[in-house]
Amino acid sequence: MAKKARPGTQPNPALRLSNLGPRLARLLANPASDPQTIRAELDLMIEGLKPLSYLPIVISTFAALPEAQREPLDTMLSTWIQERGLLPVLHNLEDRRTFQEPARSLARQLLEAGGHSLAAEEPINLADLFLAAYELGEASQDAPTIFWHEDERRRRVCSASFLIDFEPPWEGAVKDLAFDTYRNFDQARERFFSLWQARGLAPRAISASTAAQRVWRALRQNQSQAIRLPIDLIAAIPQVLPFLLALPLPPDVEPLTLDEIEALATTGRSPESIRTEERMLGYQTRMPDGSVIRIMRPPDDDDL
Repeated sequence: MAKKARPGTQPNPALRLSNLGPRLARLLANPASDPQTIRAELDLMIEGLKPLSYLPIVISTFAALPEAQREPLDTMLSTWIQERGLLPVLHNLEDRRTFQEPARSLARQLLEAGGHSLAAEEPINLADLFLAAYELGEASQDAPTIFWHEDERRRRVCSASFLIDFEPPWEGAVKDLAFDTYRNFDQARERFFSLWQARGLAPRAISASTAAQRVWRALRQNQSQAIRLPIDLIAAIPQVLPFLLALPLPPDVEPLTLDEIEALATTGRSPESIRTEERMLGYQTRMPDGSVIRIMRPPDDDDL
């Protein structure tokens, strides 16, 4: 008796979802792909997958296209979503703030095209994403550290630790930055406290306003001492600066302008070269009589 042929099996759904974005991006990038071809291939790609899982990937992939390339496909995508009955799913995803820009704008555009009424978007006050801030408050150095939610979905957490040195030649300027992201605040806080407690230090909680004051005053010192921003801070400007600018400040503390930040990111003495000099020649310290001497001590590379 002949054996029955085994039915074809679909790859693991998780694997298919992980490949969906790259496969769709390659399809959209192919000049030979017209709207009809894209629609047919897309139907095959998502067959058997759950809309709540695949729709965010589809929307985000289309949203990542250059505007000139995406606009001719908007009608096809809108029709595809409506004919597949995906508008309620898309509305649910948008209500849950699943999308980030530019995918969110595309999702809202598709919902409006399908006749779904949307609540007016309320601007996000970034200061509301603040979680906590801490200081060390030592005489020669400080490291004010700020924690905040990465975005309004409040899923991931960012932290920024600003190493400030009060000794010459820094005179209170930002010497280094450690920027990190975490799955949640518990993970972020656990790592932060274990790091400093291992050094015998106990960080103290401070307000958002106090933390912002410390950082802006230190950045003013970078400006007055003609010391360029640290490389790691320059790299993290897109993540750190918008949030820092949103934190409350007293009237006597003025944040740097965007032009001043840009100037500090491109001009001034390299903090990395100063730190190399400190490790080789010793760290400067000011004595009670005002004189400055160099001392040898362990490097502070791992202080953050």
